[in-house]
Amino acid sequence: VTLAPFLAARRVARTTFERWREGDELTLDKRPEAALDVFASDGARRTAELVRVAGELGLRVCSLQAAPLERA
Repeated sequence: VTLAPFLAARRVARTTFERWREGDELTLDKRPEAALDVFASDGARRTAELVRVAGELGLRVCSLQAAPLERA
């Protein structure tokens, strides 16, 4: 299963996006303490929060939003 954490989203004009350079910053439209949505390739969806584990970035699952899809 592949997991894809959704951190935040923000719409920007294509011309703005094309002008971005290394080191540029963008403020996202989600509070840092807000739960993340985590989507799985099997259809499962959960919420999670960012955590540090032994100096690495990780996710702590907070709740189940949608169960995995059943195999046919």
